[in-house]
Amino acid sequence: MCEHSHIPFYQNTRKMTPDIEPKKKYQINPAYTLLADRHCAFIFNSKGWPTFRSHPEVDDNFTQLVSPLYASIFAYWDGSKTYHETIQQIVNEMHIQQDVLEKFLHPCIHNMEKTALHFSDKEILEETSSNWIPKNFIIECDGEPRTDLPEPEAFAIPVRQWDFSRMRSRIPTTVTLMLTNRCATNCIYCYADNQHRVEQPLPAEKWLELIQEAHDFGCLSIDLSGGEVFLYPGIETILQTLHQMGYHPYLSTKIPLEEERILQLKECGMTELQFSIDCWDAALMQQMLNVPSSYFERLKRSLDALEKHGIAVKVKSVITSYNDKPEQVEQLILNLSAHKNITSISIAPAENSLYKSEQDFIGYRTSRRQWEKIEALVESMAATYREQCEIGCQGLLDSREHCAAVDEKARVYPKRTRCPGNINMLYVLPDGKVTICEELYWNPRFIIGDVRKQSLMEIWESKKALELYNLSQETFRKTSACHICPQFDPCHQQSGVCWKMVIEAYGDEYWDLPDPRCPYAPPATQKYYIE
Repeated sequence: MCEHSHIPFYQNTRKMTPDIEPKKKYQINPAYTLLADRHCAFIFNSKGWPTFRSHPEVDDNFTQLVSPLYASIFAYWDGSKTYHETIQQIVNEMHIQQDVLEKFLHPCIHNMEKTALHFSDKEILEETSSNWIPKNFIIECDGEPRTDLPEPEAFAIPVRQWDFSRMRSRIPTTVTLMLTNRCATNCIYCYADNQHRVEQPLPAEKWLELIQEAHDFGCLSIDLSGGEVFLYPGIETILQTLHQMGYHPYLSTKIPLEEERILQLKECGMTELQFSIDCWDAALMQQMLNVPSSYFERLKRSLDALEKHGIAVKVKSVITSYNDKPEQVEQLILNLSAHKNITSISIAPAENSLYKSEQDFIGYRTSRRQWEKIEALVESMAATYREQCEIGCQGLLDSREHCAAVDEKARVYPKRTRCPGNINMLYVLPDGKVTICEELYWNPRFIIGDVRKQSLMEIWESKKALELYNLSQETFRKTSACHICPQFDPCHQQSGVCWKMVIEAYGDEYWDLPDPRCPYAPPATQKYYIE
């Protein structure tokens, strides 16, 4: 019997799902997995879950803290027994009334939308909170039973240790490896710290060692980034190793690949690729990317070869003041959509870079007026090409979100997207330094270790990493609203603060001011948004 089986839990009053068949087998959707932690449990997407294609039937990039009691019940659903047999096993081993158990479970079976299950025992929990269960969480098993789920006993965490206020997992479930910061282009809008030259990047053998360690401690996702990943000399070996271990790294490039190179990469497991293509004009490409005149023709040959060899392609297009005319965007979409292997085209506004001046950003950013024209165009074209290619615009970072009235900020800020940095993600730089965020690069305040001297788990559990997660209000200047904010701990330890935005808005010296989206934040001193 699980140690916490005597704990009461919320009895869901929704109607029972009508299509459950007692003699059929059910399992947790292969898209999701459970993780036992020291103080709680988590639901994540499963190891190697491919994020390249959107999956409307499931929730991608899902992270949710859940009650250990709930997780122990979910862990029984591996698809090895029928619904009736599994229910009886839980009743017998956890001593839960069957009607209570079924009322709890039915909203989690073939649920069409994300579902909230509420904690309600206030004597046990510090505060009332919710568990969000992803869509289609438990489904009918149409294949082999799952062998990758933890045993129910893994969640037998003593109730006195339960803590639902902290989101940091016991392992980094996502690790991103920045193989190199070398690039083949010099984009006018580049956000990267390309002034920092890495004289001695990690050798391929070290990257393979890190991949093995991450695999061994149960890391669920390993991604590769640059710079330009295809400029790293050991990329083929690294890519092949990741695929052999069950990972599906998201690859992004601006390099026109020759057919022979595409075939080599395909042999190493590459089946999909994101290409950054901002316009369909050779002269404009030269101007925006600082590339030779031959670049555009090589790019077109590369797209043809990728289609020939069945490599799925996503395209991301960055809009600046150089390419923000609707007719330019229309020409780009028309030419890209002619390729049957291009599955999506994402149009995004160029954003501010911490490594360029404010005047640089003002020079290359588009305007709100032009962006609204582009949004209207893209929406109309998306309807035409919906069946063959997903076309859309990314959200706009602008003054209306960051300079809104206090009451509007108070309404929106708690609903912000959770930052995974130092909560469940690590980022390894080319020289082995480890940071919490790709866009902070070598900022010493956010460097938490060095893989040349420490293992990934030593870094994850290091004093620097834990101190950064468990920041004390005393370390914040009294002139910062964070110094006295009663929501300080939940803000920093659950949803997280975007340090990049703080530095963008106020400068590195004022890193301890509130996130500029916070209702207590002062007006930004730097323009980092589109007007």
